[in-house]
Amino acid sequence: MQKLNLKQAAKMAAKRQHDVPYELFSAMSKRGISLTNKIAVDMGCGSGALTRELSKRGALAIGIDSERSTLEEAKSFPSSERIQYIEASAEKTGLQTSSIDVITIMRAWQEFNRSRAIKEINRILTSRGYVMIMDGGFLPRDPLIKETFQLIQPYMPTNLFRKELSKNELKSATDLLPIEWYKEWQDGGLHVIDTSRIEYSVSYSTEEWCGRVYSLSWLQHLPEAIRDQLLEELYLTLHTQDPHANHRVLHGCNMVILRKAK
Repeated sequence: MQKLNLKQAAKMAAKRQHDVPYELFSAMSKRGISLTNKIAVDMGCGSGALTRELSKRGALAIGIDSERSTLEEAKSFPSSERIQYIEASAEKTGLQTSSIDVITIMRAWQEFNRSRAIKEINRILTSRGYVMIMDGGFLPRDPLIKETFQLIQPYMPTNLFRKELSKNELKSATDLLPIEWYKEWQDGGLHVIDTSRIEYSVSYSTEEWCGRVYSLSWLQHLPEAIRDQLLEELYLTLHTQDPHANHRVLHGCNMVILRKAK
């Protein structure tokens, strides 16, 4: 059996971590949100998966991220003249006032200074523009997630494991974004016009899945040697069950559509 290369597995998983649920674009279309020849900004674009999809659907797409390394990764993918990447923050984009038709933010809103980001959104968005904020991840009820959590548990401090598990269970049970975000948007002059939830599957090889688990922020509490041991055990367990498995992991995405308050 081939030995797990954690760094390579994590890199492979990074390309999938921001997989875009294609149902998102159906939801946009149903709500009359067109991307054709619109200027769309993907804030916190990471490796640019959503930015590229916006471009494919007719937008002049701008991916913004403050991390140079992730922008370099985004630029390494096949691109077009309809995509531009800018090293900037969501709080200070450097874009022209009232110049953007659509703003997308996927799994990044919690990383921003939200009050400052709201001010910047209000500045750059046109009066008829839309903001789409999405968050989510894998769902705890998925069988592979349950198996993975069972293996992780002995390695985690009891209080930390219970805290992280309960957070995931709560998100799955409520199907909501954090309630304080709604008040922040309202106070900042952004009006919620619609909410929805999408469930979809993402495929991982066993190596890719181990890389995805390796990237979980709450595993970073563990010493590197223990984290490596955990991932080796997970890889061995899954590889023994089926060395050629294609794991389809259930994910959920909560979406809010906002516009400037009139």
